[in-house]
Amino acid sequence: MTPLFIPLPSRNKQEHQQVVSPDYIKSQTMPPKTDFPPIRACLFDLDGLLIDSEDKYTICTEAVLARYGKPRLPWSIKAKMQGRPGPAAGAIFEAWAQLPLTRAEYLKELVELQKVHFPTVKPLPGTQQLLGDLAGARSKGAEGGKCSGGGVRAESGDEGCLGAHAGLREEYRGKEKDVLAGRTGEGVGDLHQVGEVDDGWAEHLETLEDFPYEKYGIVV
Repeated sequence: MTPLFIPLPSRNKQEHQQVVSPDYIKSQTMPPKTDFPPIRACLFDLDGLLIDSEDKYTICTEAVLARYGKPRLPWSIKAKMQGRPGPAAGAIFEAWAQLPLTRAEYLKELVELQKVHFPTVKPLPGTQQLLGDLAGARSKGAEGGKCSGGGVRAESGDEGCLGAHAGLREEYRGKEKDVLAGRTGEGVGDLHQVGEVDDGWAEHLETLEDFPYEKYGIVV
């Protein structure tokens, strides 16, 4: 196992290196948190988590690309766009697509296609059951602890469970722990506001079907 070399100040104000093994560093990290407070509210992200709108966005975008002989939008680009403000995501798309359109012209064509496809948006599996269950749910062990709202992100401080589109998940294969900690490097601002790897504050769920209420202390 390769040791890590960490520079430390010496008494003569010159730097020297101390050998610290990865096992020692691992032993100093905090174990995953398990004593979460009762769930107070559940917050949702919508696109691609509650409804299948993510697929509709892709259909509309790729229809515009096809009109101008451009390739399909790869997940490597979509992954960089997601979670960013509209102008920032648009700049990434424009730099990749190189369409012979101004941003206003592109958006006009995109909106016309969205008017056609978005009325066909449907809830993802488990969504309606989850919403119905959470409408009358309460927090286990909390006095008067009725859960308000409902969602993919269950708030007890900042604990959450996240779902992801299969294409996006494939793009981040091998980096799942960084994703759950918010440390992918994409669109991250203040690193003090993101988590630590394996801190227990987030997990990935393949589907909202058969949601594990008991695990989160939610009584339905």
